[in-house]
Amino acid sequence: MPRRSPRQLPQLVAVVIALAVFTAACGGDSDSTSSTDTSAPSDTADATAGDDSAAASTPDSADASDDSSADSSSATSAPDGSAIDADTTVATTAAPPETVVFTTEPAFAANSDVTTVGIDRVTFGMTVEQAENALAVRLEGDGPRSCHYVRPSHGPEGVELMVTDGTIERVDITTDLITTRSGAGVGLTKGAIFDMFEGRIETEAHPTNPAWEQMVFTPADEGDDQFRVIFEIGGDGVVKQYRSGRVPMVEFPNGCP
Repeated sequence: MPRRSPRQLPQLVAVVIALAVFTAACGGDSDSTSSTDTSAPSDTADATAGDDSAAASTPDSADASDDSSADSSSATSAPDGSAIDADTTVATTAAPPETVVFTTEPAFAANSDVTTVGIDRVTFGMTVEQAENALAVRLEGDGPRSCHYVRPSHGPEGVELMVTDGTIERVDITTDLITTRSGAGVGLTKGAIFDMFEGRIETEAHPTNPAWEQMVFTPADEGDDQFRVIFEIGGDGVVKQYRSGRVPMVEFPNGCP
């Protein structure tokens, strides 16, 4: 083997050092790459775990959505279209009462019959206000007292309603315009009245006028026995006036006691 010149030794040393540096550099890159590749799966696993966690939370979100939908479906719509809670009470406006238009016509006419329980559209037991509304006329009177009379503001004359303790309980008739349903009234004779109510009417002495008589009709209908119709007969045998009402008010000979 030929001997090398001493001048070639420094060159060999330089080559060896260069190879060592290159080898070290390549090994460091390999380690860095390996380290990077190794950490990647960990990051991927963390990301996957995050996705699994998000997926696991999805049912809870769905439940919340269902609850929200249920709450929304239980809401009630207000009249203006807005949603209100089911427990909320919606105020409503009551319809106003019907207004009565009062007339200036007479309250009663020839076709206004007197019965054992009233006259025309007025029945015994009504208040004055109720009678006014039924007739659509005003009633004027002597009140307020426990017993007083009221009369239609526009007639006819000869019709008066007795009010006792706030209710109408009797009607007094002194005109021949208004008769009973049977046609009995002022101007008829005692005999005519007797024939109309034969078997259901009794003749009695007048309680305050010895020259007069009175004929008392008691209804046979069940429940009407508390009412009477009383005709007052003058000395000439003709009906002068009559009244209908509830006992005992109808029995008072001079009106309110």
